[in-house]
Amino acid sequence: MIPAYQEHLKLLLKRLPKLGFQLTKDNDYTAEFLGNDGWKIIFEGERYNHSLYGLWLVHTDSEGHTHEYVLWLLSRAFQKIGYEGYSDATLDGRLDWLEENTDKIFTSDRIYWQAYNELNKVKN
Repeated sequence: MIPAYQEHLKLLLKRLPKLGFQLTKDNDYTAEFLGNDGWKIIFEGERYNHSLYGLWLVHTDSEGHTHEYVLWLLSRAFQKIGYEGYSDATLDGRLDWLEENTDKIFTSDRIYWQAYNELNKVKN
């Protein structure tokens, strides 16, 4: 990871193992963490504006379909279906939200799927 994202990586390395995720890939702009049941968390820094980054949840289901969720949009989907979304847009705040909603996110019954897709269509 380039120096501009080292603090982000340190925070991810501190917080994600508590959720069952281990670092599997680390290059200049991307860090990938693998968890249980085929879930991944991917951090990707922007190449030209080092204050920007993205955080994704990725899951490959039993049929081989890959589902990607941008974390900030997923939190908005949770708000749409009546759960609490995150209020702090920092990496620490996003990880707080992820930790607080782990029991709802990493389930086979992803009740947020439809709300997420509706919001994602609006954003695209």
